[in-house]
Amino acid sequence: MAIINQSNNRLPSVQYAMVDFSDFLNGINTQYDDSIMPIRYALECSNFSTDKGVLKTGLGLKKLVLPISIDDPEGGVEMVEDFEDAEPLKVMHFRFWEPNANEQQNRILIYLSDGRIIWRRMYDNFNLYIVLPNLTFTSVPNLLNYRLNDDKDIGIFMSKTDHLKVWGPKFSIMEIEDAPLMTSMCLHFERLFATVEGKNTSIWFSDSMDPTNWNVSSTEAGYFHLYDTLGGANKIISFNNYLYIFRDFGITKVTAYAEQSSFTVSNIYTSSNVIFADTACICGDNVFFLASDGLYGFDGAGVKKLNLNFEGIFDGVDNSKAQSEFHKNCYYLLCNTKYSSDEDYLGTLLELNVETGALSLLTGYKFVSMTAIRNDLVEKLIVIIRNNQENILTQLTHDGLVLGEATTKKWKSAMTDLGEPNKIKTIKSISLISEYDCTVELETENKKISLNIKGNPLPQRRALNLTGSLISVGFITKGQNAKISHPEMEICYK
Repeated sequence: MAIINQSNNRLPSVQYAMVDFSDFLNGINTQYDDSIMPIRYALECSNFSTDKGVLKTGLGLKKLVLPISIDDPEGGVEMVEDFEDAEPLKVMHFRFWEPNANEQQNRILIYLSDGRIIWRRMYDNFNLYIVLPNLTFTSVPNLLNYRLNDDKDIGIFMSKTDHLKVWGPKFSIMEIEDAPLMTSMCLHFERLFATVEGKNTSIWFSDSMDPTNWNVSSTEAGYFHLYDTLGGANKIISFNNYLYIFRDFGITKVTAYAEQSSFTVSNIYTSSNVIFADTACICGDNVFFLASDGLYGFDGAGVKKLNLNFEGIFDGVDNSKAQSEFHKNCYYLLCNTKYSSDEDYLGTLLELNVETGALSLLTGYKFVSMTAIRNDLVEKLIVIIRNNQENILTQLTHDGLVLGEATTKKWKSAMTDLGEPNKIKTIKSISLISEYDCTVELETENKKISLNIKGNPLPQRRALNLTGSLISVGFITKGQNAKISHPEMEICYK
């Protein structure tokens, strides 16, 4: 920052400064009070990407496209949604080995609002859906892939209001009535472990090598209780050879290698903040999850709050229905934030690169659910959104469009005194490079102005005369593409 002083005996001292805040990598920061926040930080940044320090085109969604054939995984056909007046609520991915074709087969399963499950081939140019008869649920199910007896690939389905059900291409539908109603499940050393509905301080497990056997005995299935102050057991995962149970206010570790008589249980983390269990997601060597005070990482040895400076975006909103997925080295979170929330749906899609910490938000839409699918040829994040009174199957993009319409991209600084609370500031000019059309908003406590900037790869400068004690700067793009860099203001202090 270059500063020039001008003074004489009769006039107050005047300073001119060039305020450069070109490094947008600073991202959102909610840790400062607005009045002292450096102007290089964003109070709000939505639908932009700040990768490499430039405001660029951010997240988008387009209608789900699935490949026509294995030979052309990049080509595809847009999903045709004809669900007989029902709405898609969740997508699941079922995999099984087909011995006649000597290959792994993939099916996309869709749970509908009328309780049915339909499926289609992942590679299919006919968009043909088949209803799975007698496989219905009264609440949204989860699916787990399993090979039974080394020769039958089956799907294990659970929901919090229905008995466990098992289905496979060569396996008739089986409803297991002696299994408890489950809220989450995972496979661990050939047993199925589950958190349960109702008395949710109990953990149930199936017989070894047979997740369809829930006959309670010392040699088959069983359960154990968690008697402590960490609250309910809401989600269970298998990670690094141990089981971890995400509780209302902590994490419990279970060692369960062999016979049930050798199981051990210990609490490894206690929190004063509520943990939103469905946000717990294995992301490579770590598990990430959302609590009421922000995002956390867990490596099996310890829990650490992620120092990302944007925890305040979760203040005052309900995230009890938030959910997460891991896709292409990023942790994705469907949640509510103070920028965009919804009582019936979720208002924000958050993307967090687990290596770089880069954050992107997609806001202003109604999100229903999401599912990451991956095999040797296809890797997509499928997102169901509510649009024009219907649920639509979409997939994640990074092209700044949602169903063909440009997102409104916004970056806004706090109203700050630039570290000089006792001085009046006058913005004399602003310059920047914006390769696409954008709007610059400048605001003081006295006045707000908007500048329409035409796209140009060369620097542009606008003369101004905007005065106030507090200053805020914002950038808005309503077109598909964005690339804004090198913003700089000339400011006079007196």
